[in-house]
Amino acid sequence: MSQLWLPLLQRERKKQSHFDPYAPYVLKRWDEGIRNGLTLWEEIKAQRYTGSSRMVYRFLATLKQAQVQTPVDFQRHTKFTATTAVWLFVRDPATLDPIQ
Repeated sequence: MSQLWLPLLQRERKKQSHFDPYAPYVLKRWDEGIRNGLTLWEEIKAQRYTGSSRMVYRFLATLKQAQVQTPVDFQRHTKFTATTAVWLFVRDPATLDPIQ
């Protein structure tokens, strides 16, 4: 009985999309600074790509998400109250800390 369910439980292999052969080219152009989805779609369309522009935009969205990173030296700024902020402007700049 368990052998009957085995094919249903096995993970299906991802089918290759029409875009997959063009992904390296689009990635190369991305690295060259071309970020316009329509331009990239037209370029691969000239290379016989028959898929939709939507697939190109999805790929570019993935690249954009991978590109967004928080800087390592990012420091959260101290939130000052209004009174403290005013006091910082009134004080002598020579007496302030580097953070202030």
